[in-house]
Amino acid sequence: MNEPLLHSKTKLLIDSYLEMMPHSLLLVAPKGSGKLYRAMWLAEQAQLTPIHVSVLEDKKMIGIEQIQHLYTQTRSGSPTMVIIEGAEQMSTDAQNALLKLLEEPPENTHFALTANDTEGVLPTIRSRCQVITLIPPAIADLKSYALEESDDLDNSELSALVATTQGQIGALMSILSDTNANEAHSALVKEAKQFYGSSAYDRLKIAGSHNLDRDWALQLLGLLSVIISALISSGSSDPTRARRLQRQVDEIERATTTLKQAGNPKIHISRLALAL
Repeated sequence: MNEPLLHSKTKLLIDSYLEMMPHSLLLVAPKGSGKLYRAMWLAEQAQLTPIHVSVLEDKKMIGIEQIQHLYTQTRSGSPTMVIIEGAEQMSTDAQNALLKLLEEPPENTHFALTANDTEGVLPTIRSRCQVITLIPPAIADLKSYALEESDDLDNSELSALVATTQGQIGALMSILSDTNANEAHSALVKEAKQFYGSSAYDRLKIAGSHNLDRDWALQLLGLLSVIISALISSGSSDPTRARRLQRQVDEIERATTTLKQAGNPKIHISRLALAL
């Protein structure tokens, strides 16, 4: 695996982790930041065989059975890294089962958990992990790294992708390497522009077509922030327009904060559709 691009402060923490190798690590960063890739890379650097645990396709959470299965998988004592993708998506029973493993880790077994945030992870689990919050790389470094992977983009195209992925390297690299991901991202950007420029009625129709899915709603809010930031950066001497844009920023920030705290997508996206 190629060495991941890291912010200098994050690299210091990652290097320190590799030197000390505590049993348990928790990588925290927003969706699309490349947490899983970094965890897999760490397993490779430490010469540990990865065991990847994530939400099963037909489930909404990581269940206790998946964690209990680790008891058998780690029994051999072979050098292993258990990578739990989306630790905040574990059920309470699953987290309690994992806690027992963290309290008495099997021989030669390390744990690397990833999470979009720490709110859904039990404090008792967090306290047993070295927590590293991944800082986004500098924009210039991100562009240089991306150009090494895809040199057929011009600067304006790359700048647009960096902006619409909000500097999240995992999302950016996925788009550059996967045609389906690229097409899905382009469609979402187009839809966000349509949402922003439409009437309240049409915004509600767009939201309804996605059944007000939480993940879709959060992606939409992120792209709306990018659109409005670009409008603000374009500059304008019209105070009425400036006040309207600032009001829209406030509305989007309010909806984003509430949704991240498990607010109801239907209520807050519908409210935003009427308020923009």
